Amino acid sequence: MNEFEEMVLTIIAIILATLLAAVLLEMWRAYFIDKRKNVIVAREALDRHFRALRAVVSADDVHDGIKHLLVQFSVAVSQRSVANDIARRIIAKERPELSVQQQQILEELIGEMRSLITHDKVMAQAIAMVIHFGFLSMIMRWPETEPALVRLAVNDAAMVNTHDSIRQRVEWVLEKMPARPSGGASLPTWRTAAAAAI
Repeated sequence: MNEFEEMVLTIIAIILATLLAAVLLEMWRAYFIDKRKNVIVAREALDRHFRALRAVVSADDVHDGIKHLLVQFSVAVSQRSVANDIARRIIAKERPELSVQQQQILEELIGEMRSLITHDKVMAQAIAMVIHFGFLSMIMRWPETEPALVRLAVNDAAMVNTHDSIRQRVEWVLEKMPARPSGGASLPTWRTAAAAAI
């Protein structure tokens, strides 16, 4: 191989390396733009979650037990380990396994929402927003949990009403919540404690 051929091969190698670098840079740029959009959506969902949570916590006609439960829900969905485990199990089409106590709490929450719909639809919607936007922000917040969005969308399409969707989201998070939240009272007794406080 003569000097000219070596020079041509070197130039070709430089051109190919430059093209490859440009392609990789463009791929990374597109990736980060996509991630930035997801972060923006997650932040919007989180903002709406907290606005709704503030409205519920400051409402007089919502039981203290419901307020406490939703604050615990908010804490749970902010934990990456909880989000990862829930996302993994959603993708695997697994179902949450609630204890009898957790099932009771879930039924009381759904019952409270049904009761609120008859006399305070705005507050019932605020509770639904706490749950929906909290769950959405949890799934969109981290890259490894995003694949669960597709499965969640499929699950939502099969729901006949919003209570089923809310029930499903609360089941997932409730399973991960501690049996004894901060404050000392066990979760099943929160309604009794709230009634005693009135």
